[in-house]
Amino acid sequence: MHHLFIWNEKYPPIFLVGSFLIIYLPVFLWKWSYFGYPFPNTYYAKTGGGLIQIAAGLAYLRTNLIETFIPSGLLMVIFLVTMKKDSYFLEKLYLLIVLLSSWLIVAMNGGDYMLKGRFLTPMFPILYSLVGLGISQLTIGFPARTA
Repeated sequence: MHHLFIWNEKYPPIFLVGSFLIIYLPVFLWKWSYFGYPFPNTYYAKTGGGLIQIAAGLAYLRTNLIETFIPSGLLMVIFLVTMKKDSYFLEKLYLLIVLLSSWLIVAMNGGDYMLKGRFLTPMFPILYSLVGLGISQLTIGFPARTA
């Protein structure tokens, strides 16, 4: 992932972002002007909006993080404790922001009526990657095993 943050002479980042926006932006703006909303109608039909929705989403997060994800949450503490500025600090911070923002989006959308956190589980690979990075930071000082 480190290569995403390095300038590439063949494809500079501004070229990649620009080519995406040239294709995506006109379609997005047309849909917004035609339908009057930036998101599809199904989004607004499900969410409805308001503080009740956010409260339900926070309850969904709390319930599923307590019932299902406690071991993962405890492991996440390892990552947070060992996070320090090193050569991959920006990449780790980026993954942490993606993880937390995706869970925040689930909370803002009101969660789900089903248990076991099906809207939270797609971020498990990122969570476990961060946990692995934290564990590797803890084991740096240990002597290597020899057979």
